[in-house]
Amino acid sequence: MRGTDFPVLEAVLLAVVLAAGCAVRRADLHFTAGDYAAAIDAYEEYLVRRTELSDRDAPRIMHLAMAYAEPDSPRHDPAQAEHYLRLLVDLFPHTAHGREAGLMLKAAEAEEVAADLRRELARRDERLARLDAVLQSVAQAEDRLRSEAETQDEARADLERRVAALTRKARRLTAELAELETELSALKRIDMESVIHGTADPP
Repeated sequence: MRGTDFPVLEAVLLAVVLAAGCAVRRADLHFTAGDYAAAIDAYEEYLVRRTELSDRDAPRIMHLAMAYAEPDSPRHDPAQAEHYLRLLVDLFPHTAHGREAGLMLKAAEAEEVAADLRRELARRDERLARLDAVLQSVAQAEDRLRSEAETQDEARADLERRVAALTRKARRLTAELAELETELSALKRIDMESVIHGTADPP
């Protein structure tokens, strides 16, 4: 009984290996053709059948990450792409694909930081634009107030000129009135003297 178990087990293992080999060849063909959705299914089928991953699996894991990272793919999934890149870094850090995955992760992190900085700069630009609009409004208000103040200054100066002219006229009229009063007093005095001395003309 035991003697027959080993050939059966070997046959099962051979079938698994052959199936895995077919899956990976099919996955490579799909990936090369740009059919990333089919490539993802085939690569994941291949990885599921692998009992233990080795360095030769690194290119397939990289292809799987790239298939998920492809923006035009219907299976585009940045989180899954990052998952497989980190798997490469964790399992095969000293291979070319592991190092490349590490660089890609660092580049993605740098791009995320750059995107955050761009968003912050955009927010600052928006705040600066609002402040600039406020400053323009303040400047326009200052211009209006300055113009109104200049108009008021001109009106005040004109009023002061009119008051000065009226003051001069009032002084002149006061002087003329004083002269008339002096002349009237003199005439009254002359009339009184004429009456007293009888030199006044009869009425």
